[in-house]
Amino acid sequence: MPKVSVIIPVYNVQEYLRECLDSLVNQTIKDDLEVIIVNDGSKDKSQNIIDEYVEKYPELFKSYIKENGGQGSARNYGVKKASGEYIGFVDSDDYIENDMYEILYNEGIKKKLDVVVCDMAWVYEDGRKESRETLPRFLKEFNYSTYILSNPRSCK
Repeated sequence: MPKVSVIIPVYNVQEYLRECLDSLVNQTIKDDLEVIIVNDGSKDKSQNIIDEYVEKYPELFKSYIKENGGQGSARNYGVKKASGEYIGFVDSDDYIENDMYEILYNEGIKKKLDVVVCDMAWVYEDGRKESRETLPRFLKEFNYSTYILSNPRSCK
Protein backbone atom coordinates (compact mmCIF):
# COMPACT_ATOMS: atom_id res chain seq x y z
CA MET A 1 0.00 0.00 0.00
CA PRO A 2 1.44 3.40 -0.92
CA LYS A 3 1.77 6.04 1.77
CA VAL A 4 0.14 8.70 -0.42
CA SER A 5 -2.20 8.55 -3.40
CA VAL A 6 -2.17 11.78 -5.41
CA ILE A 7 -5.11 12.50 -7.67
CA ILE A 8 -4.70 14.80 -10.64
CA PRO A 9 -7.85 15.76 -12.57
CA VAL A 10 -6.95 16.73 -16.14
CA TYR A 11 -8.92 18.76 -18.64
CA ASN A 12 -7.26 20.49 -21.61
CA VAL A 13 -4.00 21.44 -19.88
CA GLN A 14 -1.39 20.22 -22.35
CA GLU A 15 0.75 23.35 -21.89
CA TYR A 16 1.09 22.88 -18.10
CA LEU A 17 0.84 19.13 -17.64
CA ARG A 18 4.50 18.17 -18.06
CA GLU A 19 5.63 20.54 -15.30
CA CYS A 20 2.93 19.14 -13.01
CA LEU A 21 3.83 15.50 -13.70
CA ASP A 22 7.57 16.20 -13.42
CA SER A 23 6.99 17.62 -9.95
CA LEU A 24 5.43 14.27 -8.97
CA VAL A 25 8.24 12.26 -10.58
CA ASN A 26 10.72 14.23 -8.46
CA GLN A 27 9.03 13.66 -5.10
CA THR A 28 11.38 12.47 -2.38
CA ILE A 29 8.70 10.00 -1.24
CA LYS A 30 8.07 8.65 -4.76
CA ASP A 31 8.72 5.00 -3.85
CA ASP A 32 5.69 5.26 -1.53
CA LEU A 33 3.54 7.31 -3.89
CA GLU A 34 0.90 6.48 -6.45
CA VAL A 35 -0.31 9.13 -8.87
CA ILE A 36 -3.79 8.70 -10.28
CA ILE A 37 -4.36 10.85 -13.36
CA VAL A 38 -8.00 11.23 -14.35
CA ASN A 39 -8.50 12.63 -17.84
CA ASP A 40 -11.90 14.29 -17.63
CA GLY A 41 -12.64 14.25 -21.36
CA SER A 42 -9.80 16.46 -22.61
CA LYS A 43 -9.98 17.42 -26.25
CA ASP A 44 -6.35 18.58 -26.57
CA LYS A 45 -3.17 16.48 -26.46
CA SER A 46 -3.24 15.99 -22.67
CA GLN A 47 -3.81 12.23 -23.01
CA ASN A 48 -0.72 11.87 -25.22
CA ILE A 49 1.36 13.45 -22.46
CA ILE A 50 -0.29 11.24 -19.82
CA ASP A 51 0.45 8.12 -21.91
CA GLU A 52 4.08 9.16 -22.23
CA TYR A 53 4.49 9.46 -18.44
CA VAL A 54 2.63 6.22 -17.74
CA GLU A 55 4.92 4.42 -20.19
CA LYS A 56 8.06 5.98 -18.73
CA TYR A 57 7.03 5.60 -15.05
CA PRO A 58 4.53 2.71 -14.87
CA GLU A 59 5.25 2.13 -11.17
CA LEU A 60 4.22 5.70 -10.34
CA PHE A 61 1.41 6.77 -12.68
CA LYS A 62 -2.02 5.25 -13.28
CA SER A 63 -4.19 6.73 -16.01
CA TYR A 64 -7.97 6.77 -16.30
CA ILE A 65 -10.21 8.42 -18.88
CA LYS A 66 -13.78 9.41 -18.15
CA GLU A 67 -16.49 11.49 -19.74
CA ASN A 68 -16.31 15.16 -18.82
CA GLY A 69 -18.03 15.83 -15.52
CA GLY A 70 -15.94 18.60 -14.00
CA GLN A 71 -13.05 18.74 -11.57
CA GLY A 72 -15.04 17.43 -8.60
CA SER A 73 -16.28 14.46 -10.58
CA ALA A 74 -12.74 13.63 -11.72
CA ARG A 75 -11.41 13.91 -8.16
CA ASN A 76 -14.16 11.64 -6.82
CA TYR A 77 -13.39 9.12 -9.57
CA GLY A 78 -9.74 9.17 -8.54
CA VAL A 79 -10.56 8.74 -4.85
CA LYS A 80 -12.34 5.48 -5.71
CA LYS A 81 -9.14 4.22 -7.38
CA ALA A 82 -6.79 5.34 -4.59
CA SER A 83 -5.13 2.86 -2.25
CA GLY A 84 -2.84 5.14 -0.22
CA GLU A 85 -2.85 5.79 3.49
CA TYR A 86 -3.40 9.48 2.70
CA ILE A 87 -4.97 11.06 -0.37
CA GLY A 88 -3.63 14.25 -1.90
CA PHE A 89 -4.73 16.44 -4.78
CA VAL A 90 -2.74 18.43 -7.30
CA ASP A 91 -4.36 20.52 -10.01
CA SER A 92 -2.97 19.68 -13.44
CA ASP A 93 -1.88 23.27 -14.09
CA ASP A 94 0.11 23.42 -10.83
CA TYR A 95 3.39 21.97 -9.60
CA ILE A 96 4.68 21.15 -6.14
CA GLU A 97 7.97 21.24 -4.26
CA ASN A 98 10.00 18.01 -4.40
CA ASP A 99 9.63 17.26 -0.69
CA MET A 100 6.02 18.34 -0.19
CA TYR A 101 4.39 14.96 0.22
CA GLU A 102 7.23 13.56 2.33
CA ILE A 103 6.97 16.47 4.76
CA LEU A 104 3.19 16.33 4.95
CA TYR A 105 3.09 12.55 5.31
CA ASN A 106 5.73 12.49 8.06
CA GLU A 107 3.99 15.23 10.03
CA GLY A 108 0.64 13.49 9.63
CA ILE A 109 2.02 10.20 10.94
CA LYS A 110 4.08 11.78 13.72
CA LYS A 111 1.13 13.79 15.04
CA LYS A 112 -1.54 11.19 14.19
CA LEU A 113 -3.45 13.65 12.00
CA ASP A 114 -6.43 12.78 9.86
CA VAL A 115 -5.95 15.79 7.58
CA VAL A 116 -2.77 17.64 6.68
CA VAL A 117 -2.93 21.01 4.92
CA CYS A 118 -0.23 23.31 3.61
CA ASP A 119 -0.13 26.81 2.26
CA MET A 120 0.47 27.61 -1.40
CA ALA A 121 1.88 30.32 -3.62
CA TRP A 122 0.67 31.90 -6.82
CA VAL A 123 3.46 31.98 -9.37
CA TYR A 124 2.97 34.59 -12.07
CA GLU A 125 4.28 34.43 -15.62
CA ASP A 126 6.87 37.11 -14.80
CA GLY A 127 8.27 34.84 -12.03
CA ARG A 128 6.80 36.69 -9.04
CA LYS A 129 5.53 34.50 -6.20
CA GLU A 130 2.78 35.47 -3.80
CA SER A 131 2.17 33.31 -0.73
CA ARG A 132 -1.41 32.31 -0.03
CA GLU A 133 -2.53 30.96 3.31
CA THR A 134 -4.97 28.06 2.97
CA LEU A 135 -5.41 27.05 6.60
CA PRO A 136 -7.87 29.75 7.74
CA ARG A 137 -10.13 29.09 4.75
CA PHE A 138 -9.96 25.35 5.38
CA LEU A 139 -10.77 25.73 9.06
CA LYS A 140 -13.68 28.04 8.31
CA GLU A 141 -15.16 25.75 5.66
CA PHE A 142 -14.56 22.39 7.33
CA ASN A 143 -13.90 23.13 11.02
CA TYR A 144 -11.31 20.38 11.55
CA SER A 145 -9.06 22.49 13.75
CA THR A 146 -7.81 19.59 15.88
CA TYR A 147 -6.67 17.58 12.85
CA ILE A 148 -4.77 20.14 10.82
CA LEU A 149 -1.12 20.84 10.31
CA SER A 150 -0.11 23.82 8.22
CA ASN A 151 3.35 23.66 6.75
CA PRO A 152 3.96 26.76 4.61
CA ARG A 153 7.49 25.63 3.66
CA SER A 154 6.18 22.59 1.84
CA CYS A 155 4.07 24.31 -0.84
CA LYS A 156 5.49 27.04 -3.00
